[in-house]
Amino acid sequence: MESTLRATNGILFEDEDMPFIESDDELLGECSQAFLEASQECKDLLSQLGNGLEVNAAVPSRSDFWTPLETDGNCNVLLDADYWLNSRAITIGETNDAIRTLFETLLRRMTSSLEPTDLIRVIIFSEHLDRPISTHLMLVSEMSVEKIMACATKVLQSKTEVRLDEGFNIEIITIRRPVGSGKRNRRVIIPSIDRLRKTSIRCVPDDDLNICCAKAILLAIAEVEKDADLRYLRRKDCCILQKRAIALHQKTGVPQRPCGFEEIALFEQYLKVQVIVISTTALNQVCYKGPVREDRRIYLWHHDNHFDVITSPKGFYGPSCQIGESKRCSDCDRNTRSEFCFKAHKENGLCDKLYQCRKCCKVILRKVCPRSQHQCGEKRCPSCKKVVAENHMCYLQKESAKKSNEKLIFFDFETDQSTGEHIVNFVVSQYLDGTEFVCEGYNAIDKFCKYLFSPQHKGFTAIAHNMKGFDGQFILRWMLEQGQCPRVIPNGSKIMCIILSALNIRIIDSFNFFPMSLSKLPKTFGLEELAKGYFPHLFNCPSNQSYVGSFPDSALFSPSTMSTGDREKFFLWYNGQKTNTSDFKKEMLKYCRSDVDILRRCCKIFREQFQSVTGVDPFTYVTIASACMAVYRSGHIKPKTIAMVPVQGYCNSTNFSRDSIRWLDFVAHTEGHRILHALNGTGESKIAGYSVDGFCKETNTVYQYQGCFYHGCEMCYDGDLIHPLTGTTMRSLRQKKEGVIDTLRQRGYNIIQMLEHDFENLKKTEEFKEFLLQHEVTDRLNPRDAFFGGRTNGIKLFFEGCAKIH
Repeated sequence: MESTLRATNGILFEDEDMPFIESDDELLGECSQAFLEASQECKDLLSQLGNGLEVNAAVPSRSDFWTPLETDGNCNVLLDADYWLNSRAITIGETNDAIRTLFETLLRRMTSSLEPTDLIRVIIFSEHLDRPISTHLMLVSEMSVEKIMACATKVLQSKTEVRLDEGFNIEIITIRRPVGSGKRNRRVIIPSIDRLRKTSIRCVPDDDLNICCAKAILLAIAEVEKDADLRYLRRKDCCILQKRAIALHQKTGVPQRPCGFEEIALFEQYLKVQVIVISTTALNQVCYKGPVREDRRIYLWHHDNHFDVITSPKGFYGPSCQIGESKRCSDCDRNTRSEFCFKAHKENGLCDKLYQCRKCCKVILRKVCPRSQHQCGEKRCPSCKKVVAENHMCYLQKESAKKSNEKLIFFDFETDQSTGEHIVNFVVSQYLDGTEFVCEGYNAIDKFCKYLFSPQHKGFTAIAHNMKGFDGQFILRWMLEQGQCPRVIPNGSKIMCIILSALNIRIIDSFNFFPMSLSKLPKTFGLEELAKGYFPHLFNCPSNQSYVGSFPDSALFSPSTMSTGDREKFFLWYNGQKTNTSDFKKEMLKYCRSDVDILRRCCKIFREQFQSVTGVDPFTYVTIASACMAVYRSGHIKPKTIAMVPVQGYCNSTNFSRDSIRWLDFVAHTEGHRILHALNGTGESKIAGYSVDGFCKETNTVYQYQGCFYHGCEMCYDGDLIHPLTGTTMRSLRQKKEGVIDTLRQRGYNIIQMLEHDFENLKKTEEFKEFLLQHEVTDRLNPRDAFFGGRTNGIKLFFEGCAKIH
């Protein structure tokens, strides 16, 4: 959350200026309300001030200064004194009490939703400061206004002042840390998806003492070292593990409370073990990694505020290998990340299967291209599947259609929208043969997803009408909440396809094959006996789930959203039904079942007809367009007729500096060599995996033009300065650049560099000025530039005059 706040008139008042302010009033003004509303604690603060002064009309509107961000817990605050105070040279030291009140308010707002074990840091920026004033990263429970003021006082004692009438920035950074306590929901992950609990997860017993972290660490060590009491430690009814965990807390001085990364580090240091934490909040990726200890390394799984033990990382997802001292294999030239990786590399016999070229850094299968036949610049064409030269021009190839698949499920959701948010409370699904599965209640989405994502549905395709804009959103959210990371094909905010690779389950949208409302499908496919009914969606709320009584009011069917013809049909139907008794649960089942039945039967007809004509199963693809392309490529395409043109064209379209081109052409002109660069060949040359500004084959020389701003020139920029585009320091950019240069030198290339500030001096010489008069940088052609015109065309190609000559 980010917001910008302007200090109100009262925040800079002296005591005699504020006779009406009560002791519990908050010194915040109009703009502060944006911050308060964002935290759902909106108050009429202006009326509380009671100072009798009007708010400055020149204060910007809320939309000018408040922009919400996806990142939770960050808040940027800009304090700027009102215009009538500009002439009063007021410093931060003169308004100590008001500033303290402001910090208290900000801390209270920012930490209201945080846990005491989360981390927080406060940073103050001002153009009058050489460096920002900053607290260190500390626990929320330890942060106070006194610590902020103490940091500010240390800096401001050195004759440095922060003038409020010129403004300063406050940034509050918070980090939510995963902690484990005692109890958790055991149904955090679907055991039927990957069966992690059977082979690679050891569950830590529940407790009310908030010590599951210590218990998990001790149980993991016992698993690794085959402790004699291991079978007792695993048992929930045995207290040995709990006693050991309590003793560990006492010996390390860690209070018995939910533990985070700092507490884990203390346990590590005492037990001389490395702990690696994998968390579902990070989509089952590594979120904590202690100091490397290959002989004593354990893995914990954090989920739903609880820690369990991972006994087999390979059985889980496989965390990233431990980075140590790299080691290069002499047989295949590949560089491994550690001694452990090198041993695994040799044991698996990868050297017999592939190798890496030291010159172009490509990893190549020996059976595809033996090492003796490799030529740098060659690549494997993704279209014709052959190793070809760099300038290879390929064509669209013939391709067999995907294998037909009758494993189909059709489903539909009904939702309660009485709270303003759609909540799934009824699901009907049917197989292709009509077998039905129904889920009801406000946990219907949980029931359905656990049913769908199970081994019995391996290889299935699930279909819903308008899945991309409605049903798929609920399924994707559920999967992310479970720590799953499915493959998604997006189209803007729409979801075209969801794929769970572990079980090869696909979820697609039938609307992508016949873009019409569900009510029009029966007529389209000749099913005159079927008709989509009407349902009072606005009547679907918790209090009406068991409703039996008079027919709901017509307004609850949302007739205002219907077309004129549909509205007439609805009222004709409604007038015939309104005297009947309504059983809401039965009506919802009937309506939802009818929708799924219509979808299933229409899709079945469409699939059979499409297959009989083309031989392609359309539902093995995502859209009707991709199905038609499969028909064309599998049976109708002629060889070498359609070119496979790269998206960015045949030229390497890497960005370049026009000054770099001028310098390279000048060097080529003066030395009489041909230097390949972005504009005189197929683009920048790629050497050792890096694009270089210029390369001369005759002299084996690499030319690099180093822009001072983009490469962190030490003569022009301070090393600690943060680069506004990359977010890293100028020193980091400089070190990265030097690393590339060192790599190229190690590969045997000569290096010539030109710094931007040196080139500025070169441009002032007479020789270079004379060269520029005869040299003009001509940019590469872009075919897309030819596509212009229409209503915005500035050129009229035909004009019929209306003037008459008398």
